[in-house]
Amino acid sequence: MQFRFEFSTKQKISRNKMKWSLLVVAVLQLQFLIIQGQEAKEVDEPILERRLLNVSTTDGTPERIPDIEQFRPGRISDSCRRIKQRDPSAPSKMYTITVVSPLLVYATPKTIDVYCEMGLNGGGYTFLTPESVVKLHPSELSSMFADKASFLLRVRKTDGTQPYAVLKQLPQYANIPLTLGLTDYTGYNAPINTVSGLVGQQFLYFGFLSKRYATNNNVQGLQVNGFNNMFTNCDRNPNSHFTLFPNFPEATPSTYHAPGSFCDQIFSRLLPNPSGRVMPPQIFMFGETHWGGCGCYKQTNQISGILSLAIGFR
Repeated sequence: MQFRFEFSTKQKISRNKMKWSLLVVAVLQLQFLIIQGQEAKEVDEPILERRLLNVSTTDGTPERIPDIEQFRPGRISDSCRRIKQRDPSAPSKMYTITVVSPLLVYATPKTIDVYCEMGLNGGGYTFLTPESVVKLHPSELSSMFADKASFLLRVRKTDGTQPYAVLKQLPQYANIPLTLGLTDYTGYNAPINTVSGLVGQQFLYFGFLSKRYATNNNVQGLQVNGFNNMFTNCDRNPNSHFTLFPNFPEATPSTYHAPGSFCDQIFSRLLPNPSGRVMPPQIFMFGETHWGGCGCYKQTNQISGILSLAIGFR
């Protein structure tokens, strides 16, 4: 009896010590979180302001972006759409904008160079440079992407022109939002060039119908400048995307090719922009587009007269 009593007492003492140790650890963790929260609140406004962008106006003078609060870490990024909202007369040209992440709360805002198309289809479209594709975090790109109803395709041709197409879902899929992914195709089929070498190390993915909708033997496609370009998916292969690749390694693209009239219709429906204005060539990238299941697959190096693609979002 005496032995069992002594053993039981030692167990209780040991358990009490463990409880007190856990309590001390919890208190220390709570203090650390409180200190972190205080540091996050104590934002040095002048330092933050110096990090922000001065967008250059047409006469070269700096234009102060008015709402500094919107650029606090965790808030939304600037974009061509927001510049257009602030100044409806803003011209189409290269801009340097500040982006922040709604997830990376303590991250320093970044500046990236973009081309803003301010005229076509109402304007406000952001075109990323290949360098920006590598520099951005997916959450930063997401904070710039608000209009899930249209993309703006620009095609760099061998004759020096850059015709365009407004890309939308077909009317029967109009309630399905478009998707923009940064080196990410979650819910969609993988781009061909992500599985065939170094071309697909980084990419921009412009998705139309996800696997949920595209894995069907039904009519699919997209709207190109108001034209309903359609095909019937014959084998339920759920490809429905454009993908742009910076391809900094200068890797050799895939040799896969699946020609079809569906792809031909996309590029035959391009329109000349009325001003004849062209974007800088460094905005354009190697691209692929893939549809179906009996749609088509083409890359820019497989299309006669086309050098590269750029796709804007807003």
